[in-house]
Amino acid sequence: MAEALGVVGIVASFAQLIDLGGRIVIRLHEYHSRAGDLPETFKHIANELPVLLDALKQTQCAIDTGVINATSSQALRPAINGCKAQIEQLSSVIGNALPASRDSWVRRSGKALVSFRYDSKAAKIIGVIRDYVQTLTYHATTSTSRASAAPPVDRPIPSSNVPFRRDPNFVDCHILEQVQTRFSQPANRLALVGLGGVGKSQLAVEYSYRVREIDDSIWVFWIHAGTTERFIEGYRKIAERARISGRDDPGVDVLAIVNAWLSDESNGRWLLIVDNADDMEVITSNPSGGLGLPRASTGGSAGSSRRPIWDYIPQSSNGSVLVTSRNREVASRITGAYANIVTVDPMDQKYALLLLKTQLGMTTTQQIEEQKEEEAKALVELLDHMPLAISQAAAYINQRFPRMSMSRYLQQVRENDEEISRLLEVDLGDIRRDGTASNSIILTCQMSFELIHRERQSAAHLLSLMSLFNRQGIPEHLLAGYYKEHGTSKLFEDDLNTLLSFSLIATETDGEHFQMHRLVQYSTRRWLEIRSELGGLKDTYIHYLASKASVNEDLVKTYDDLFPHAQAAAAYLPNSAAVFKDWSIIIGNAVWYAYHVGMYQVVEELARLCLRTRESIPNAEEIYISWASNYLAYCLRVQGKYAEAESVLHQVLEEEEGRNGPDAQSTLEAMGHLANMFSESGKLNDAHALYSRLLPAQDRLYGPLHQDTLRLRARFAALLAHMGQFKDAEELNRSVLQELINHNGSEHITTLESMFCLSDVLMCQQKHDEAVIHLRNIVRTCEKSFGATHPRTLSSARCLGTALACLDEFEDAELILQRTLQHYTRLFDDEHYYTLETLQSLAFLCHRQCKYQEAEDLQRRVLAVKIKVLGEHHPDVFDALSSIALAMKCQGRDDEALEMIRKCLELGEQVLGPNHSHTKLARNYLLAWTHKHDGERTASIDFPLEQAIEQKLVLAPIST
Repeated sequence: MAEALGVVGIVASFAQLIDLGGRIVIRLHEYHSRAGDLPETFKHIANELPVLLDALKQTQCAIDTGVINATSSQALRPAINGCKAQIEQLSSVIGNALPASRDSWVRRSGKALVSFRYDSKAAKIIGVIRDYVQTLTYHATTSTSRASAAPPVDRPIPSSNVPFRRDPNFVDCHILEQVQTRFSQPANRLALVGLGGVGKSQLAVEYSYRVREIDDSIWVFWIHAGTTERFIEGYRKIAERARISGRDDPGVDVLAIVNAWLSDESNGRWLLIVDNADDMEVITSNPSGGLGLPRASTGGSAGSSRRPIWDYIPQSSNGSVLVTSRNREVASRITGAYANIVTVDPMDQKYALLLLKTQLGMTTTQQIEEQKEEEAKALVELLDHMPLAISQAAAYINQRFPRMSMSRYLQQVRENDEEISRLLEVDLGDIRRDGTASNSIILTCQMSFELIHRERQSAAHLLSLMSLFNRQGIPEHLLAGYYKEHGTSKLFEDDLNTLLSFSLIATETDGEHFQMHRLVQYSTRRWLEIRSELGGLKDTYIHYLASKASVNEDLVKTYDDLFPHAQAAAAYLPNSAAVFKDWSIIIGNAVWYAYHVGMYQVVEELARLCLRTRESIPNAEEIYISWASNYLAYCLRVQGKYAEAESVLHQVLEEEEGRNGPDAQSTLEAMGHLANMFSESGKLNDAHALYSRLLPAQDRLYGPLHQDTLRLRARFAALLAHMGQFKDAEELNRSVLQELINHNGSEHITTLESMFCLSDVLMCQQKHDEAVIHLRNIVRTCEKSFGATHPRTLSSARCLGTALACLDEFEDAELILQRTLQHYTRLFDDEHYYTLETLQSLAFLCHRQCKYQEAEDLQRRVLAVKIKVLGEHHPDVFDALSSIALAMKCQGRDDEALEMIRKCLELGEQVLGPNHSHTKLARNYLLAWTHKHDGERTASIDFPLEQAIEQKLVLAPIST
């Protein structure tokens, strides 16, 4: 070891000596270019010194490559030190004799006069240097002669030292075609970069065999770059394989001699594969003497003279370098540019299926059918099309066959995150992978996490936090905001770049959102669980997301980003009242959003989850979540489950009244929701009775002009309209509207809601002209405030189209309704509640135009969807049936119309009750259409039904 360190010191002395001599030569040439001439002695020095320095470089190279061994190198130390002292003295003489460019004119003149006095001194010094160099050169020549006089060794035949056998089941995804194309140019470097387990090393193995198949005169060398020691060991194996001279010398720099051998074109063409080059610290380390010592161990200037490991990978016209790495930064450092990186993504479904079938031995069509193609597709999808995960799953199934099948394995991984993590942690071994590498995709991913955690803990924390989001559409502004709150904004970009470099996350096409693979998410969470950090980080995630999820009028627009991540938070059930409070805020806003975009099943699921969770947490009963019961009741009403919905709201009212008293705000809110439910279920008198209690209490609590009081009066006006008391409803609506305009202005959202209710009442009284004026104003204001595609804007536009149809302004009505339908279809889908409402408005327009068959077709389309989504016995099915009956009657299809109206009556009695207004209407028309007296035809009896359908289209639900 001491000899090795001594050699390093001698090499460093040579470097300093050559550097100092080079500066002298530069100084002489600079003076000559300025002055046009040199004193005679200095001319000789300028000509001779470069030759002497070149001789010193040759001696240094002989020491560096081990041609001069450590013992002989030590013998040169006195001569080197003496030569160094003379060159330093020569530098001083030249500095005194020759003017520098920074000297003043007087000083330059003085130096020029005395420079001739230094001629003899300089000549004497250069003579001594010449003698030293001759001694050193003679020693180097003698050593080289001894080395060359050694018995000749046969040049080995080019071969490969790739340590893995070829995979007979290799699936070619055409990436190797890119590699082959890039390597068609000499001296090329290329890196395969991607997630751990994506198949980079397997691609490199396959390529190594293909190279030798095409031309067996090419050397193929494989080195593992996971650690400095393994990199150096890889170079030692190259030295052995190629029988490089001097490789057995204990003090030889194996990195240097292999680099020199690879750089020598006479040794033939070669391919060097640098596998697992993931760690920047490894490739930038400065090993001493090829022994793998850390930089600090070499001491002082000796250590600083070493080159980093990546610099020993030669750039030679006779060789190519193929790198595999998880880290884009490392790959670009070795290959020289990001352009030299080929990104290896998970397989396409086609190749993933082929790999799975091959690994499971599914070689015949019959076998493939037996194993179920759809199950295979589902399994590779769950495994993110990752080759290692697919191979791991296949090995697990094969090992346990016949007890384990693909179907059973798929069922297990679908159970939950814990089960898929358990299955994918199993390491069954694979002789085609490096012995130190795990064959578990989970553990393979965790190797990257450990590396990042060691090098940049803040980036590891960012990855951990991101793993709790929905894995797609992670907003950059949320992540940046988290850093800002913690005062670490300056770290954000570098942390993000670290995760991108390791391919652990990817940027989505808009450049503002990120995503991660499913298996990376599973692996990160499992890694956190092992470190006992998962629970605490979930609480952190809940607290942060709750602070970013405040309800406002733009929530439908802004919560598009947050909703998937709020749904993710729903799975992180809290275990304390403090965390539950934040968690319930997130769930509440998610429910609000889902309700406003028509995702009623999600509303019900989240509301029930919130209610169940509160019951399981001590001391959480005081946390306000009545909204969950209210939304649950709404969802039950939409499904026609009025009795259950009323039961839920009755329970809320009882709880609030018992806890806070009959006049408390929360009690009055609960009473208002129950009143709305009574109205929706046709119990209009019960609703009226509740409002009679509610309105005076609201006046006492807030005053008659408070926003909530006015909003409640507007709802009561809507109830009066539903009860047919249109005059009273209109009068109350006008009063409320005027107060809201006075307090809030004509464009405030509460004012617009009241104006909308007034337009409904006007429509029901056939006052279409005034209704259109109000609706145009509402649409114009909503477009200005919320945009043309906001649900409020579209709902108002639909009502405007219906009102125009009533005025026989068919062209404008159709234009508005068709445009509204297009927006709804694009925002939601063909089966969404808003879409169906608009189709019914278009059917009404067709009916007004006497296009009865078109009206019937549209209503049948609506009916089919409602039966599919809501069931045959839902109240909303009544509307479509009654409209179809009217269209049939208008076409003279009396028998079919009678049959349809009978269905309406039957449905009304079963679902709405015999006393509901719609049930009564169906009963009356059944009697009228079956009347045998002449003259009682469609024209005289059908208008009230058409008018009822019109009212149903325009009357807003009281709860809006």
